[in-house]
Amino acid sequence: MPEIIRRSRPTAAALCFAGFLLSFAACKSSTAPGPPAAQYQLTVAASPSNGGAVAKSPDQAQYASGTVVTLTATPAAGYLFTRWAGDAAGTANPTTVTMSANRSVSAVFTSTTPRHTLTVAVSPSTGGIVARSPNLAEYETGTVVTLTATPASGYEFTRWEGDASGTANPASVTMDANKSVIAVFTATVRYTLTVVASPTGGGTVTRSPDLAQYDPGTVVTLTATPALGYAFSRWDGGLTGTANPATVAMSADRTVTAIFTETDTPVIRLSPASLFFSATRGGPAPLAQAVSVENADGGTLSGLARGFPDGEPNWLTATLSGSIAPATLTAQVSMYDPFGHPLAPGTYATRVAISSATAANSPQDIAVTFTILSETTLTAFAAFDNTVMASTHDAQPANRVYFDTPLAVGADYIGSPPGYETIQAASAVLFDVQSQIAGRNIVRATLRLFVHTSRGDLSVTPLIRVSAFASLWNPATLTWNAWQTMQVHATGTAVQDAPSSPAIPVDLDVTTIVRNWASSAWNNYGLQIDSLNHPYPGSTSLQTTRFQSLEQFFDLTRRPLLIVEFQ
Repeated sequence: MPEIIRRSRPTAAALCFAGFLLSFAACKSSTAPGPPAAQYQLTVAASPSNGGAVAKSPDQAQYASGTVVTLTATPAAGYLFTRWAGDAAGTANPTTVTMSANRSVSAVFTSTTPRHTLTVAVSPSTGGIVARSPNLAEYETGTVVTLTATPASGYEFTRWEGDASGTANPASVTMDANKSVIAVFTATVRYTLTVVASPTGGGTVTRSPDLAQYDPGTVVTLTATPALGYAFSRWDGGLTGTANPATVAMSADRTVTAIFTETDTPVIRLSPASLFFSATRGGPAPLAQAVSVENADGGTLSGLARGFPDGEPNWLTATLSGSIAPATLTAQVSMYDPFGHPLAPGTYATRVAISSATAANSPQDIAVTFTILSETTLTAFAAFDNTVMASTHDAQPANRVYFDTPLAVGADYIGSPPGYETIQAASAVLFDVQSQIAGRNIVRATLRLFVHTSRGDLSVTPLIRVSAFASLWNPATLTWNAWQTMQVHATGTAVQDAPSSPAIPVDLDVTTIVRNWASSAWNNYGLQIDSLNHPYPGSTSLQTTRFQSLEQFFDLTRRPLLIVEFQ
């Protein structure tokens, strides 16, 4: 076979290099061509995706720079074209886009089918969650939405309320209008929250909401309020930190302690903080009374001064023993004005202020009350008094005789899981005045009670009621059970708000009762004192007021008093 010789054609570059065939100009003309013209992409979309379609003309994968493309939006059934978004704007349809860069255009469509909202909620808010499928902001008419309730820890699903009902879970709702559905959960466990102040006299702790037990997840706000001479320091136990107020989420039984620390700032303490004087016009003035002025924080309190916030009265002299505590304020009332004229019968009241520039609570007031009785007035202290009590958790108090305690009137509700203990109290008072009032014309009769201990819950205002017994009682044997069998007169009853402060005595109008005693229409079997309007507020509530009695008093003049004014 003859040998085949293959020859390759020399390149232009080689020829130029050799200098045989091409001139310099020819070599120059053999360089590569310039870059191609720019090409751009145009992306189109529909919003929502099922709302319609977008056509482009010309319809190409890429476009040369400067190409004008016409876009036409065609809505699907149940939709209408609204506007262009992205690299096109306005509402013109068709519209054009000039290609000078890669572009993206959306045609926005709006449904013409009625749409409805579905609101879902849970009760209580910590009880769980509700999922819905499909999960949309709005639903077309006829859409069936599946609701699934998932309880939180410590809860169980109970039922649906609102535009769904029953206990099925999941449940479905057909959307033919705006609808609202509530998933109701029930706690399977409840927790207690105990709050403590340390030291006990350092301050108080309030909680909101204030309940005996809490559902899981309940957030409770705790507020620590320091007493005078103390500052809040921190939380301890089931809550930590120094924030005040602070919150605690109930996921177990908890005990929280508010830690208070003493301050070095002096604090004025007065004992007693109120004075009561009583006398008969034309008779001798009552004896002077004293108030102790001390530094509640201990140590020395200097710069003490006495003042009269209501103006200096012409019937009272108040003298401070010195400017450094401990000191004594001596108060003396007068039966006459500065000109020697006898003061008119009535009740006079004022305040004496004790101040110090170094005390944190300056000034502090002493309430002073002076009652001048007319010459035709009878003032009598009780001859006998008793308290009767009963408890829903203990049968013993109802059979016990209370003759040497303060006079208790009211009802206390005390948390005692799983329920509450209710302690009720009433009192009986007897005045031996029959021989002094018999046959006389009574202008006015007043039962005056002085507070021994105010009720603990000042958010409610029980009523103190006084009535006349219609049957005899024995102070040595009077118990709650015996008291329940006694009769009282239906007329002559007097009612007064329970006092919110021990500073002022409680006066009850017993004129009708005493008039019936004086005329012998009724036998004088004494007075019954009980309470009205003491509802259970849903949590621990101490609504009992204790008054000073024959055996328990701060001053002899503050025992139960009957004041009778004659014509």
